[in-house]
Amino acid sequence: MNVLTGSGGLISLGHAGFVAVGAYVSGILTTKAGLPFWLALPLSGFAAAAWRFAIGLPALRLKGLYLAMITMGFVFVVEYGINEAATLTGGGEGLMVNSIRFGSYKLDNDVKFYFLITPIVIFLCYFTKNF
Repeated sequence: MNVLTGSGGLISLGHAGFVAVGAYVSGILTTKAGLPFWLALPLSGFAAAAWRFAIGLPALRLKGLYLAMITMGFVFVVEYGINEAATLTGGGEGLMVNSIRFGSYKLDNDVKFYFLITPIVIFLCYFTKNF
């Protein structure tokens, strides 16, 4: 969001839709397909990137209010799809997933999750600054 809006000067309202696609794909792959989290995580990133490509290619030449409208429309389409595929996604109630595991170590509270996310955030901030 910072790169798109701050550096590019473009208004995009579709980030929540891409996050939802990645989160639901990861949740479905771990709960329904039985894949481990560390395999489902990159696959969910690829799924969100595929949707980004599908939305981004037609919106390539749009800017200003038109870009904001198409990205906001994408969020509504994703929300509708999640609600309609209730047997797969849980609909409006969401999808219950298991805790992340590193072998026998389980990330089952916020403090443990914080120590996982902090180095990733530092790396991404450094990458964004140098971008």
